[in-house]
Amino acid sequence: MDKAEKFTEEKAHHAALIGMGFGYGISPCAPLILITGYAATLPVGFAVILGAVFALAITISPVLFIILISGALAKRMNKEIPQYLTWFRLGCYVLMIVLFAAGLIKEVIE
Repeated sequence: MDKAEKFTEEKAHHAALIGMGFGYGISPCAPLILITGYAATLPVGFAVILGAVFALAITISPVLFIILISGALAKRMNKEIPQYLTWFRLGCYVLMIVLFAAGLIKEVIE
């Protein structure tokens, strides 16, 4: 192998790595890409079932986690500092409204 071929091969290798990194960076999530690739090899019916199960699993797990954490926090706060629980809820509501308003204003300006 001469020097020009080696340089071209290295350049192609680096381009592939950069392309893979770019694709991974702009993709929504790696498991979604893996499931989509796997579903492409399946018959349509099985691919639909796989997609539905993946969507259900990826939706339910964060919701369960948030419910468990927020429930545990609410119980502990209610036991330790009951007088501040109302203010904490009010602060969370205000924070959510402010974040929504900031995002809305940002979208309107652009």
